Amino acid sequence: MNKQTSFILFLSIFLLGCGNAKSENPTQAAKKRYSIKQGYVEYNISGKLFSGNEKLYFDNYGLREAKYTQQLVKAMGMTQKNHTATFVDYRGDAVIYTYDFQTKSGTRTENPMKHVMQENDPQELGRNMMMQMGGKKTGTGTVLGKSCEIWEIKNMGTRIWLWNWVPLKTVTNMMGMQMTIEATKISMDFDKKKLIKPQAEYRDVSNALKDFKRLGTLRKK
Repeated sequence: MNKQTSFILFLSIFLLGCGNAKSENPTQAAKKRYSIKQGYVEYNISGKLFSGNEKLYFDNYGLREAKYTQQLVKAMGMTQKNHTATFVDYRGDAVIYTYDFQTKSGTRTENPMKHVMQENDPQELGRNMMMQMGGKKTGTGTVLGKSCEIWEIKNMGTRIWLWNWVPLKTVTNMMGMQMTIEATKISMDFDKKKLIKPQAEYRDVSNALKDFKRLGTLRKK
């Protein structure tokens, strides 16, 4: 996995912790992430090395979400095709499940944002995390007729258009490689079956990710 793809994955996990509506029950396992109860967003992925599409489905104000991604990665004369889906349900274990349609298998990992969300207001959490990464709100813009806040994280070469904290457009330019993920369709209605992960064996990779983070910390010392 290259650095740009890794950052997009991190950004997706980060946005799982953002929202602008508080939960009515402060002891709930997670607070509302979006002010919209349910929705479906279809995206186009484009760039020098990347192409494809993504489909986001969410319910219960974002507490339940599924994201389906089909992507082609072209590098060094080779083409890699990825077809995956990611599922998370904050009403339950809040574990992130990733399913690979090509291998018919999946992985599961603890959501790193789970406990942080329990202890913080989602709106303030999202803004503070964005600013800690060097980000700042630079203005407003429109995507598919929806008014968005535009946030820029210069040191990561990223700009994000957020509509009620639902990302409608993300432009990332790292090491001269640009990738744009932009919404092409928004709907409030969708097939709720899309939120159900496929029946498969999901390998737990939580410890592997913890070891990776620990190694990164040691290298910085």
